[in-house]
Amino acid sequence: MGQNSDSIRVLDSLDQVATPTVDFVLECEVLKVFPNISLHKLDNARLAIDKAKRLLVNEHSTTIETELYYVEGMWHFASENYELATRALNRALAASDDFFGGTMHPSRSVSVITHNRVKALQLLALIHSRQKQYHEQARLIRSALLELERSDIRDVYTLAILKMNLSFYVRDLDSVDDIDLLEVGSWPIELNLFAAEIDRSVGLLMAMQGRFDAFRDKFACAKLLSPSQSFKGLLVAEQCSIERLAFNHLQQNLLEEQFYSTIASLDAPDDYTQDAIFLVAQEISYTETAKGKQLLDAATSVLSTDGLLQLHDDRERADRTFSIATVQRNSNTKSVDSFFEAFETWNNVGYRKKAAMAAIELAELTHNPAFAAYARREAELRPGSWLDLRVRRMNV
Repeated sequence: MGQNSDSIRVLDSLDQVATPTVDFVLECEVLKVFPNISLHKLDNARLAIDKAKRLLVNEHSTTIETELYYVEGMWHFASENYELATRALNRALAASDDFFGGTMHPSRSVSVITHNRVKALQLLALIHSRQKQYHEQARLIRSALLELERSDIRDVYTLAILKMNLSFYVRDLDSVDDIDLLEVGSWPIELNLFAAEIDRSVGLLMAMQGRFDAFRDKFACAKLLSPSQSFKGLLVAEQCSIERLAFNHLQQNLLEEQFYSTIASLDAPDDYTQDAIFLVAQEISYTETAKGKQLLDAATSVLSTDGLLQLHDDRERADRTFSIATVQRNSNTKSVDSFFEAFETWNNVGYRKKAAMAAIELAELTHNPAFAAYARREAELRPGSWLDLRVRRMNV
């Protein structure tokens, strides 16, 4: 917050330069947009955008043009006008297409414009996520990653973010063809979280391919890179979940240990705390329902106070609903409704294997053959996977 305010003060002071060039003023106005958006001063950001657009009419600069339409896209995104944001970002991409279609490419301009393209593609991907168009989001992330890797730009932070975000779709949409793009280089320790998330995603894909030793190896690597107790708890719970689904192994001692570690992590919650809590509660409830409920009650009490129980999208809501339904499976008739809610959400967004996991629960609870058929159909597409092995034991 303070850095953005300082940036605005510095940029405003530059307005007093005695004889500024048009290019200088144009650059300053563009630079004012981001900190103003970050401070939710959207009116000030809009004034800077409009002034820059007026100046750009008489000052052709593809570097500034791509940056300007990118920040205008950010402004519309912050205003939740995704249609106009998309239009502005596409103008940034079109301007760069025209530039690269020419013959003269000053090296500095190439780097800056390529970076602006990558940022525009990232924001377009986020817009498609908000619109629940996850396959298109994955395509745009892939495009941004490929453009960055083909360039001379050495922005390891952006590279790590793109690889991590793409890994989520490798994991959730079985995007096997993208796995070669997820190689982690010699990244600084500050990027351990991104590397751990990539190992986690690749490990879960391995489990879906029936390569369980490789899955365990990847999860071991992710645990070594784990940035917090909550993240490690999430990994432990996920591994226990896969072992249960695939082999009916209930790792009670490991879950008991993780149960108390997760309770302890409530003293210093982070972005992974709620995910870890709900999954640990889900898995421990298969052997000790009371402890699963105890963990959920403790989590709800602490995290709601800190505002960490807010839901960001339907996929998170489905994950949580499924966990709660599992904890209540043997004691609450509403669990069927909750499992169906999770099933419907996952099916609608194309997360078929997760939908199949809910379908198994529904088939066993309701004996409805339609759910059993859904689960079997998805399992047949993934022979040897944890889903295939679980469906073979389905009690229907």
